[in-house]
Amino acid sequence: MFFLEGDYWMINFGHESGSGNAQLAGTKVSDNQWHTLTATINQVDANTRNVYVFTDGVRSASPINIASRGNLNSPRPFNVGNLISSNGEINADYFVTDIRFYNTALPDAYIQANYCRTDIPEDGYKTNLMGFWPSNVVEPDGKTIKDQSGGNNHLTIQSYNPGIFNDVSTKVCPPIVDAVYRSVPNSVDVAMQVYQWLGILTPPSWKLDGKTWVPQYINVR
Repeated sequence: MFFLEGDYWMINFGHESGSGNAQLAGTKVSDNQWHTLTATINQVDANTRNVYVFTDGVRSASPINIASRGNLNSPRPFNVGNLISSNGEINADYFVTDIRFYNTALPDAYIQANYCRTDIPEDGYKTNLMGFWPSNVVEPDGKTIKDQSGGNNHLTIQSYNPGIFNDVSTKVCPPIVDAVYRSVPNSVDVAMQVYQWLGILTPPSWKLDGKTWVPQYINVR
């Protein structure tokens, strides 16, 4: 279970046969900004099952060993949001989106390189994705959030308070479509633009990748 404790986010693992809970703290995230919270479970050997937590791609604490906690299977259904029976009236105030489950522990370097992406990279780990809920679109029935992993593990909404996902954040990097590259200057265009300003024609033999941008004249009188 992911939850907030004060300003910090935490992960909690339940117990088996009264062995008690195991918790691991992330970093402070109560700053009115978007953050990516990640946890991995690494089966090292028969006696070591380490849990690591990451905030925005950075490992934020030493691991805990949960091997003694036994089987992690739970009779409870997967739940996103507040657990009334557990929280009572202490309700955390935050938005949740872009939820993913993998059936393997992703490497640290991969998490760091991809934590802000809102799409699924076309790589070897895509086949390990068991559930993906972008959670920014609700189906026309008003109660279903589709699983985009292909596993058809759709979420059923009990109650929710939707937000408008148009925030500008350095922690979120959605994919840029090709049309954007064709409609705005890019870094490869800088050399071509400088040559144009200097009045130098660039022959094809130079094999420059960029293009020149001629500002459109608009008479505002």
